[in-house]
Amino acid sequence: MPAVTLGLGARFHLLSAAGQTRVLDADDFLIGPLETARADDEILTHVDFAPAAATGSAYRKWGLVTDALPVVGFCMKVTVDSAGRCTSARIALSGLPAGAQRAPAGESALTGSDGQDAKLDAALEAIVASVEVQSDKWAEAGYRQQLIRTLGREVAAEAFARARGRA
Repeated sequence: MPAVTLGLGARFHLLSAAGQTRVLDADDFLIGPLETARADDEILTHVDFAPAAATGSAYRKWGLVTDALPVVGFCMKVTVDSAGRCTSARIALSGLPAGAQRAPAGESALTGSDGQDAKLDAALEAIVASVEVQSDKWAEAGYRQQLIRTLGREVAAEAFARARGRA
């Protein structure tokens, strides 16, 4: 869920014991693995997502078993113009040493892409080059990098189709 809330641009609504409320964007709420900006006297009341026209999103993960934590998770949200090209994007990953994180290098590289062209390939390579991946008992670093590419292509196809109203 952290990668999904980052990728979709969620907003977290908090209520303190004194009755004060505050709202934080996912980028500010999620600090690191298992760490948030919630104060000790606050409770999370709800999370909201603001859908927009001509916007689509998708999420995929690869884990050792269906209900496992992701070895790599990939979330993408794209907004397209009338020609079906990306005008803005949010991309987030999970399963990496830094926990759930945005991929701004991929977001900027995706602008202008139709989701199936060299710009998508460049965006995925920019992501691979910009994030730290680890080798552990579940997967080698190179395999995680390939998962980012593979899952990224699948997620992009679905997000672009949804943005165009075809899914």
